[in-house]
Amino acid sequence: MSSTSEELLYNKKDFSSFANYDEVVSTDIKLDWTLDFDNKTISGSADHVVKVLVEGTTQVHFDSRQIRLHGDILINNNKAKYTLAKEDPVLGTKITVEIPPELRAKDTLFSVHFPYSVDPNASAVQWLEPSATKGGNFPYVFTQCQAIHARSLFPCMDSPGVKTPYSARVLAPKWCTVLMSALASRNITDPQNIDSSKYNVFYWTQPVPTSPYLVALAGGNLTSLDISARVRIWSEPEVIESAHNEFAETEEFVQAAEAITGCPYQWTRYDVVCLPPSFPYGGMENPCLTFATPTLLAGDRSLADVIAHEIAHSWTGNLVTNTVWDHFWLNEVSLDCFFYELVSSSLLFFYMIGLDCLVRTQDYFPLQAQR
Repeated sequence: MSSTSEELLYNKKDFSSFANYDEVVSTDIKLDWTLDFDNKTISGSADHVVKVLVEGTTQVHFDSRQIRLHGDILINNNKAKYTLAKEDPVLGTKITVEIPPELRAKDTLFSVHFPYSVDPNASAVQWLEPSATKGGNFPYVFTQCQAIHARSLFPCMDSPGVKTPYSARVLAPKWCTVLMSALASRNITDPQNIDSSKYNVFYWTQPVPTSPYLVALAGGNLTSLDISARVRIWSEPEVIESAHNEFAETEEFVQAAEAITGCPYQWTRYDVVCLPPSFPYGGMENPCLTFATPTLLAGDRSLADVIAHEIAHSWTGNLVTNTVWDHFWLNEVSLDCFFYELVSSSLLFFYMIGLDCLVRTQDYFPLQAQR
């Protein structure tokens, strides 16, 4: 992306974030996590590749909340100077990292490494006892980062307009299957000496630039059944058959959305995980992995339109995204026209009303589709 495009993309201030992404911006994220169900925490590290946008920028600001740093913050593997601001009850704690003088030139790239753990009460993470699951034998964990909760899962520039690819390595107990809003990476030799009789290691890669609020994880006793080559349904074993039947039309919805937009589905996979009942939403449109409530399992597919709604977000919201939280309503306004077309199969309605709505909203996020 050209410097001019970047200046236009990051020129709106998000008052829900401390990040100075108009001066220096995260361009890639690498997560390395260990799930600890006994202590209800996620520990490990987050690494950002950061790009200087404004010549001479001296500091980079990150959002955090309920994050416990362990050890030094590093820039290019060297100890960095940093400060933690007084905690704001809503926005959390600003982490300010000083940029070394030799890295302050425009277009310079450098890495920022955060060793940390997540507080057991982090707002993005829900830990469930076995009794809160359908099976009742294993605990469960899931995340919900929308709207500004990603900062409690990892230090980040927690604004929707800051979209980056991300990758993750997740260590979990042997019984636990880990899912993320990304694509599973196979046949990777883990560099660490892991006891494979006790632990599993999962690797994930999200190549499409993604907002922090769409980074998601679910872990528990999970199994799956395929709907198609790109659609898979996940849930606890006790409900997998009913979830597979309820969401059997998912591939048809994806194909209909592609036909309506004229744009192929960009996220490669569309999987659905049916979560335990404590999941507080009907659905959440995490890329590659929609989260769904088990209350959708009506037995007659009468509530499957919720999945159609989340599929529509794969274009309006996930792919084309509001720049700041002030404009978040546009995700739903533009989606509504798309959604009604998706469930009614009236192309004329979409082209007359929905496309007009999408075109008009470009004034609010003109460059997001390029990312």
